[in-house]
Amino acid sequence: MSMRIVLHLFFFLALLFAPVRAKYLNVTVNNTDPSIQFSSGWSSWTASGSDGAYYGGTANCTNVNGASATFTFTGVAVYYIAPLFDENVTTVLELDSKQLTVVDLTEAQGLSSDWTVRWGASGLNNGTHTLVNYGPSDTTTPSGNWGVVNAFIYTVAQPDPVAQPDPTVQPDPTVQPNPTVQQHPNIAAIVGGAVAGAVALALMALASWIFRQNLEDWLRDLAFFVFGWFFFKRCRVVLISDVLHETQVRCDIE
Repeated sequence: MSMRIVLHLFFFLALLFAPVRAKYLNVTVNNTDPSIQFSSGWSSWTASGSDGAYYGGTANCTNVNGASATFTFTGVAVYYIAPLFDENVTTVLELDSKQLTVVDLTEAQGLSSDWTVRWGASGLNNGTHTLVNYGPSDTTTPSGNWGVVNAFIYTVAQPDPVAQPDPTVQPDPTVQPNPTVQQHPNIAAIVGGAVAGAVALALMALASWIFRQNLEDWLRDLAFFVFGWFFFKRCRVVLISDVLHETQVRCDIE
């Protein structure tokens, strides 16, 4: 492998490590936000009895067959917020017309009944998504017995290629999702592994090229090249034998 190819490969890898990142901003919307579209059959509730506290004080609920609420957002993650109830309550969520997920909102020993994140999905494509909350259904499986819309959190990615990481834009620690509800692979880990593999291959190629030279001759040529470049600006590496992998540095004085 020639020095020219090695240098091009390292230049390409340097571009991969350019400081490109994204800021993440969490946005919370409650049940009255216009981004949530309700079918008929929903009503507004306030907490009663031993029910947990609602985010914003109210929630929209329904036990009407076929009722639904559709939340449309643009971002890379979404989280479902709800309290727990003192009776048997289950609800069904569907993200981007894919798999139906049943969320149990029944009070349980050891769990706070007040509003918090009950379900979430991250690692989404940075685009427009829809999350549907269904009421009970006689035709859909699985099915819950209530539709419950209290609030949603969605995460917006804001590209920022120059700024340094700012911890102030991290998600609110009071509404961190349970890791067990993450449903998508860690894209950053996959990309990082691919980049690390490319770097390792490049280093192996460079090491192979260097040690196939006569080390003493290589160091002498390198020193002569650096000296000639700084003082004469006319040095070049000349390949003497492609078979023996021998090179020679030549400098032309202006």
